[in-house]
Amino acid sequence: MTCIKNMRKALFYREICFYISYLYNNCLLLPAEVPEAPVGPLKVSNVGPDSVTLSWQPPNKDGGSEITGYIVEQRDANRMSWIKAGTVLPDKTTFTAARLIEDNEYVFRVIAENAEGQSKPLESEVVKPTKGNSKWHHVFCKIQH
Repeated sequence: MTCIKNMRKALFYREICFYISYLYNNCLLLPAEVPEAPVGPLKVSNVGPDSVTLSWQPPNKDGGSEITGYIVEQRDANRMSWIKAGTVLPDKTTFTAARLIEDNEYVFRVIAENAEGQSKPLESEVVKPTKGNSKWHHVFCKIQH
């Protein structure tokens, strides 16, 4: 009789261990991480003498915490320091950078943000706002990294 009780206890504990293992591997939440970078390329359109419109796709992975927004930064192509151009709500993936200087070269980048922090940036090529024959006129140059 003792042997049967011990066997029942062993089976019971085995089932509990199996269930705990299943929960651990399939149901428990993993800690959240920063999101992946937004998906590129960082497209530039509507280039005018003092503004450009940027567009991108959301990150493939949000890090387990929903995207809370995007940070758009810009820099003069001849400088290394970035300045914040603006922020974008999480359901939008476009931004118009304004107050640019005509014929000056700029680089833009977009960073996804969630509760855990910021992604790596998605960076544009060099953009030169200029008057053109149409609103689609733009100039791209390769950045040397």
